[in-house]
Amino acid sequence: FIEGGYIDEDRHKYPVFDKIIATCRRNITKEEYETICTSFNQLLHIMIEEGHIPEEYFDHHQVHLRKQRLTQIQRKVRQKKEEANSKHLMLVEANKDTVSLLNKMCLERGFITEDEVGEKFLKHCTLDMFASLGAKHLEPFILAHSIEYKTKSSLLKKGTL
Repeated sequence: FIEGGYIDEDRHKYPVFDKIIATCRRNITKEEYETICTSFNQLLHIMIEEGHIPEEYFDHHQVHLRKQRLTQIQRKVRQKKEEANSKHLMLVEANKDTVSLLNKMCLERGFITEDEVGEKFLKHCTLDMFASLGAKHLEPFILAHSIEYKTKSSLLKKGTL
C-alpha cells in the first residue's frame, strides 16, 4: 500500500475521502457526492488500470463533475474571445471614422478627388491634418496602423505634432 501511494510513507495514514472532495473548486451537489460515494471502488479500479477515468464512464454513470467544469471553462473562454472581438471591432470602426475624417480634409483641400477616398489615399494627408485630430481619433488610428504600438497603454500620453 505504501508503494502504491495509498498510505502515506511517513505517517502511515491514508487519505480521507471527504477531505479530498473538499478540495473541489466548487461546491458539489448532494447527488454528485452520493454518486461518487457509491461508485468510488469502481472509479478507483478504473483509475489504477487506465491512469484516468474516461469521459464515457462519466456519461454512462451520469456524473457531471467534469462536464460542468469543462462547460464553465469553455464559457469563460468564449466570453473572453467575444470581449476581445468586440474591442477589436470598436477599434476598427473608430479607425474607419478617423480615415473618413482625414479623407474629408483631403477632399476639402483638393488633395484628392471623390473617387480617391480610402486608406490608400492617406499619403496625401499633411502633418497639420493629423495635428488637428484629438486623442479620440488618433489613438485608434495609431493602434490600427503602427507595428510599434499594440496597446492603448503603450501610446505616449503627452506631446504635440
